[in-house]
Amino acid sequence: MREDHKKHDDDMLIVHKPGPKADPVKAGRAAAELPRTASVDKQELDLLKKQLGMTKDPGVRRDLVGRIQSKFGNDKATEVVRELRLKTPDDDVQHPKKPPAGGSKGKA
Repeated sequence: MREDHKKHDDDMLIVHKPGPKADPVKAGRAAAELPRTASVDKQELDLLKKQLGMTKDPGVRRDLVGRIQSKFGNDKATEVVRELRLKTPDDDVQHPKKPPAGGSKGKA
C-alpha cells in the first residue's frame, strides 16, 4: 500500500521544461525601446515634482508623494521631498523689506 502511494506521488510530479530562448532580433528591439521608456518616466517624475512644488494643500501634496512613491519607489520619493525642502522660495513670493538701519526718524 505504501509503495502504491509513493508511486502515485512520483507520477504526480511535474517537471517544467525551460522556455524557448529569446529571439535576438526581438531582444534587440526591446532593448532599444528602454531609453524611450526611461525618458517618459523622467518626464512624468518632473511633472509630479513641479505639481508638488506648486501646491500648498497638504492632502494634494500627500497624494502626489504617494504617486511618486508607488511609481518610482521609496528612495526616489525621499529624494524628491528632500529636494523640495532644500529648494529656495520662489522669486514671485514678496517678502517684507526691512527699513534701513538708521531708522525713519527725521531731523528737524
